Amino acid sequence: MGCDRAADPPAVRPPTAKTVAQPENAARSQNDGLVAVERAADSIRVTLDFGDQAAGRWEDVPWQEGMTVLDALLALKSSGVVVQYRGRGGTAFVESVNGVRNSGSGFNWLYYVNHKKADRGAGAYLLKKGDLILWKYSAEK
Repeated sequence: MGCDRAADPPAVRPPTAKTVAQPENAARSQNDGLVAVERAADSIRVTLDFGDQAAGRWEDVPWQEGMTVLDALLALKSSGVVVQYRGRGGTAFVESVNGVRNSGSGFNWLYYVNHKKADRGAGAYLLKKGDLILWKYSAEK
């Protein structure tokens, strides 16, 4: 009955993603730590939280009609973010981000849109202009 992973997630970060400064007056959600920072109205903000209590790493991605949460995550490739996933559409499943893999019964990648936990697969969730996406590496279920 071994444990799949250590108690703390690895401290792996996107190599070129921006770090969000957390000013004292930044708006924060109670549950996700997403910091509200000004962005273009025709973009999507994607934040990566590797669970290491550091500020979120984010990128603004140009919004396109029919764009999904998975499409927005994959758009971070231009910033050096490496995503492994399987399936497509409603069955797409993110397995790792920058080498940080899901552990099944421990830490896993979950996503939120506009501070609400997702209710469908990342390849099935259609985005609107201005949406905020948080990918969080967490032990949360």
